[in-house]
Amino acid sequence: MADYIFAEGTIKNGSVQWLKPNGDPGIVDGPTKFTNSAPELAEMVVEEDGLSVVITLLKAGDVQFVAEADADLGEGVRPVMAIANVRIIPQEVTTGLFSLVDAV
Repeated sequence: MADYIFAEGTIKNGSVQWLKPNGDPGIVDGPTKFTNSAPELAEMVVEEDGLSVVITLLKAGDVQFVAEADADLGEGVRPVMAIANVRIIPQEVTTGLFSLVDAV
């Protein structure tokens, strides 16, 4: 099931915010790693802040974007992730062009 439905050919800005159990913002140990399940359907570029992405939706299909990090601020590792399931739909017609020409 898709969390989001967008038309192909659009560009979206995305970001992840890591949260504590009470909903307050938290920090993670090290950088956030972003992955894209279908690079042939969508291109994802990570911004310099390491928590934001620019996603170009190339063609119709289903894609999953995942952000992963280490929630353990010590030497151990406790994985945490955020997932966005996206359905990309074909562009729909939004207008028409009516042409009139001289009769023969």
